This record gives sequence, structure tokens and C-alpha cells, in this order.
Amino acid sequence: MIKQAIIVLAFGLAVSASAQNAPEAKPASDGAMPIDLATTLRLANANNTTVALARERMNEAVAQSRRANAMLLPTITLGASVDHHEGRLQSSTGALSDVNRSAGFVGLGAGAVAAGPVQQPGVAITANLADAIFEPLAAKQNKLAAEAGSAATTNRVSLEAAVAYFELVRAKAQLAIAVEARKNAADLARVTASFAESGQGLESDASRAEVEKLVRDRNVEQAKEDLKIRSLALAELLRLDAGVDLDPTEDAAALIALADEARGGGEMLLVALENRPEVRQNEALVKAAKQRLRQAKFDPLVPKVSVGFSAGGFGGGPGNSLGSENDRHDVSALVFWRLENFGFGARAKAKEQQSRFQQAEIEQLRVLDRIASEVRGAKARAESRKRQLAIAEKAVERARTSFELNKSRIYENQGLPIEVLQAIESLAMTRKLYLDSAVEHNQAQYSLYTALGQPARAE
Repeated sequence: MIKQAIIVLAFGLAVSASAQNAPEAKPASDGAMPIDLATTLRLANANNTTVALARERMNEAVAQSRRANAMLLPTITLGASVDHHEGRLQSSTGALSDVNRSAGFVGLGAGAVAAGPVQQPGVAITANLADAIFEPLAAKQNKLAAEAGSAATTNRVSLEAAVAYFELVRAKAQLAIAVEARKNAADLARVTASFAESGQGLESDASRAEVEKLVRDRNVEQAKEDLKIRSLALAELLRLDAGVDLDPTEDAAALIALADEARGGGEMLLVALENRPEVRQNEALVKAAKQRLRQAKFDPLVPKVSVGFSAGGFGGGPGNSLGSENDRHDVSALVFWRLENFGFGARAKAKEQQSRFQQAEIEQLRVLDRIASEVRGAKARAESRKRQLAIAEKAVERARTSFELNKSRIYENQGLPIEVLQAIESLAMTRKLYLDSAVEHNQAQYSLYTALGQPARAE
């Protein structure tokens, strides 16, 4: 039994060396790209197409706001025109006469013909004053909503990237656990095979240990597959080359603390309402809808205006002759009111905007309810994951103790190496349990941090 004790002692030392809460990170394989959480978030902010699309929508809203602010600025038209007429024309008295004439114009404007006004004024302002007053106000709120929406999208994508990164960390650590468990199973298989050959053990024990080693071989392959899939998912999210293997550099057992889950729910909700960009986004959308409503109500009361000025060289004459060219100046101004469809159309338009305003207010309430629910849920998950982490840590310690006790029984000639098998399985299982708890703790922390609107943290 001395030989048996020596073999088991060597095997036990190998297993004890691996019995830590989380596996040690291994160096990146050839061609792998090292990546950490900070780099992940930076790349998500710079490369993700969802973030880029939200920013372009913000740029669109900014451009629309600028265009609305320029509604009362004049339009400049430079051009030239030629007009030729042959045949009858009717005078204002009703008399008909044959006319053969030509006219030409060049300068500020275009389309000057005979005694009529210039068709395209050189400097023109044509505006619905109600639009000119309320459209810039609504466009400003839409711009603020788009900016807040872009921030909300960035926060959401950052959360997705963080979760994906932690899943990659989990997959790498699971592979390390699987590799170590396979090594332990292979060591046990060698020991039991040696005992069976020497007559000190059973062939059935050796076969059972070999089966366990084959199962662990499959677990390693499965862990490699999961690591590859997680790497591809994160690479897609960050828009990296799918051919590169991402290698997380941070320890799976490294815990982050972004938010204090012990804070009161009411206090957390106030922080979220102050920092969540969705709150600002919907407040701006409500204000924009209110401006649209005011615009629809005042539209029938506010006049429409049209002012034009043209100046250039005008010449004409009978036949095809344009004659001598002289200066010509035209000024026109119109002020009028319009009541659409006897007022029924204007009233229906106001009712439509009233409904949109109420929809915006309802949506605002719905967003506030969703935020409150997200904060409560994220807080509950963070608290639970912290408790689960403590339980898993105790489980690892108990599993390690169980292994030591089983090893001691062998030293006392009360058992065989095969009895270590269950302890090895328990140790691998609890280490994976701790790994899951650590990763999910970090994911819950980032979820709570995002639910609170990613508030600034004290350094």
C-alpha cells in the first residue's frame, strides 16, 4: 500500500494545485487579439453600426433644426429668360390683336415678361408665419430628443458589449476548468489502471476512470466550441474581423463594483430619472408635440406672407428683336390668411396634433414605468448575484475539503483512488458554479449601472 499512497499523493498534489476559485488566465494563442473590458466598450462606441445609425439620426435632427431656423431667410435666384410670342392676345378691354414680340431678362430673378410680375423673384420670402414661429421650436426639441436617443443607444450597446465580453471571459475560464478536470481524470485513470495491473485494484474501476477521462475530453471540445462562438459574437458586435480570436485578458474572478446595490430603491430611482437619457428624450418629444399642437391651433390666425424683389436688364421689341436693354426693378408683397376646408380641415389637423401630444405624454409615462421596473429588477439581480457568489465560494471550499478527506482515507488504507472521482467531479462543478456566479455578478453590476443611466462615479 506504500506504492498506492505515493501515487495518490502525487495525484492529490496535482488536483490541489488546481483547486482555486477561478482558473488562472492563460496567454493568448497565436494570432489571438488580447482585449479587456475598457477596449470592448471603446470599440463598441466607435464601431458598432447601431451606435453609428443613432448618431446619424442625431445629425439629421441637427440639420433639420438649422433648416427650420432659416425659414424666414430670403431665397436668392439669379438667372436669365427669353420670351417670344406670335399670334393673338386679348387686352384688358377685350379687344383682340395680333402680336409678334420678344423679351429678354438677365439679372436677379428670372421670367420677366412684358408688364407682368417676374415669375421667379430674385430675392423672395414666402412663409407661413405659424410655421416660421413654431417649427424651429419643435425642431429644437426633436434635436434634443435625437441627442438623448443617441446617448440611450450608446448605453444600451455598451451593456450588450459588456455582457458579451463577460460571456467571453466565462467561456475562456470554462475551457481552463475543463482542461484541468481532464488532466485530473487522466491522472486518476493512470492510477487506477496501475492498481488494476498490480492486482491492488479492480478492472471495473480502471474502466470507469477511463470513461470519465473520455467524458472530460468531450467537455474540453465543447468548451473550445463555446469559446469560439463567444469570440465571434463579440467580434460581430464590435465589427472586428471574424477571423480573429479574441482573448480576454482580465481574470474571471475579478469582480467589478459600479453600483451599490444596497442603496434604497427610491434613491436609485431618483438617480435613474436624473441620468437616464430616455427621460430627457421623451421630455423633449412631449415638448415637440406640444409645439406642433400650438402650430396647428394658431395656423388659421397667423397670416402667410410672400415678398419678392427682382432687378436686372430687360429688353424687348417687335418680332425677334430684343431692342435695347435697360434696368428693371420689381417689388411684390402679399399678406393673406387661409382657412382650410371652411375651417373643418384646420380643426381636424388640430385634433390630430392633440392626439399626438397625448400619445407622447402616455409614452413618457410608459418609459418612466419601464425605467422604474428596470431599476428594481437590476437591483434585485445584483443583490441576489452577490449572495450567490458568497454561497459558491463556500461550496468551493467544501469541495476542496471533501477532496482532502477522500485523499486522507486512501492514506489510511480505507479506500481506493477511484473514490477520489466524485471529489474531482464535485470540485470541478463548484469551481464552475463560482465562475458563473462571478461572471453573472459582473453582468448584474453593469446592468444596474446602465439602469441608473451610467451616473458619474466618485473617483
